[in-house]
Amino acid sequence: MTKNGRGKYVVLDIEDYERDRAEKKLLMKLKEAEEAVREGDGWLSLDELKAAMENSL
Repeated sequence: MTKNGRGKYVVLDIEDYERDRAEKKLLMKLKEAEEAVREGDGWLSLDELKAAMENSL
């Protein structure tokens, strides 16, 4: 769809939209993790990782 003769809107299947949103969310989390590791704050002990994984379920 266009506005003033230029591409402005798109019709997208909801599954494709949701997959795109999930991909963007994952990429943002990966970026945050990379920045945390670069700053030295991103490392967890094995026990911390296990606890975090248990709490996420």
